[in-house]
Amino acid sequence: MDLLAPYDVTGVTILGRADGQKWPLAYTFLFSTDGVNFSPLLDTRDGGKWMSFDGNTNRYTPVTSNFTAVTSRWIRLFI
Repeated sequence: MDLLAPYDVTGVTILGRADGQKWPLAYTFLFSTDGVNFSPLLDTRDGGKWMSFDGNTNRYTPVTSNFTAVTSRWIRLFI
């Protein structure tokens, strides 16, 4: 997703599909300032491994994950 300009991103909210019984169970957040080189959020408490976030339990309820601000123009979610 292109945010069109750099922003300090502090979280993401996800939701299941409106047209079916599908929703993400977990995801990883990646960010970029140039749209080419993407970096994952790293969990410094777990040896610098990629942070994984819990997803939804149904398609109706939004789930928000907050994290320390990262400056990003482009965002990718690996689901």
